[in-house]
Amino acid sequence: MTLASDPEHVIALLDRALREAKRVMDEVVADHAPGLRVSFLRVMDLMPADGIRLTDLAGRASMTKQAMGEFVATLEREGFVHVLPDPRDRRVRLVVPTARGVELQKASSAAIEALEREWRERVGPRRWATTRAVLAELGG
Repeated sequence: MTLASDPEHVIALLDRALREAKRVMDEVVADHAPGLRVSFLRVMDLMPADGIRLTDLAGRASMTKQAMGEFVATLEREGFVHVLPDPRDRRVRLVVPTARGVELQKASSAAIEALEREWRERVGPRRWATTRAVLAELGG
């Protein structure tokens, strides 16, 4: 079997689903964070309300500390996070969402919940639960 003989191969199917998800998240960015890319939403989603060490945030996102530092610098410049010294260790930087950042987190979460609800309604709760379980397993 070649890809040409199977236009419904798994990558094509995943691509279509991801395009739908990206469209939803692009709307969140357009409404709440113009100028940012959707990838910044993922970083914000990984950030607890009380803040997180930059190194720990990089680990959660499977990114290098340097790459995460660039993301955080942009988020700080745009007013979505503050970077403060960690009160437990002043040598460490703590990344804390601002009020604007919390609003972005809420908008992102609401969009993801709405998309999952739509997909669950489309395929049924059992099949949706199975889909999530399979994706979780494949994603490690």
